[in-house]
Amino acid sequence: MIAFFERPEGSTMNPTRELDTAERIARDIDELDELENSLARNKDARLRVVRIRRRRLAEAPSVRLSVAARLLDLSVPTIRTWIDRGLLSEASESSPRRIELQSVLEVRPLVRELRALGRDRNLLEAVLAQVDDEHALSDPELRKSLDEMRSGKLTDITPHSGA
Repeated sequence: MIAFFERPEGSTMNPTRELDTAERIARDIDELDELENSLARNKDARLRVVRIRRRRLAEAPSVRLSVAARLLDLSVPTIRTWIDRGLLSEASESSPRRIELQSVLEVRPLVRELRALGRDRNLLEAVLAQVDDEHALSDPELRKSLDEMRSGKLTDITPHSGA
């Protein structure tokens, strides 16, 4: 009888199979995102989709830099730059370098959106700015202030020159 032993995550897949797996997970995540957006009025169903999405992302393996580059339609050197700038997460203790598929799939919708808007140049800076904006907008105090501003509840604190 031949015994088969599990190897560390990702090491048993050849590059083609790894890409196929990553693309399948990416398509699942894309579908779940679309479904989540269409279920805005059905809170229970939307929460189920969010849970499935989180679970699927948590199960996503690390991938070669070349796979991440294919999924984002970028070059491998660009992927290295994005890792170095902290936009993508490198898998710990991997040699050769590998990247967490979850971080690729989290950035992918932003890359698509920016490209659809014609923002291909300086894509790294545009994605970083978008991530910073989303982080800032998650602050409840900032959201409250913006809502007040939109509704016209502003107090003028500009010093007036005395006459």
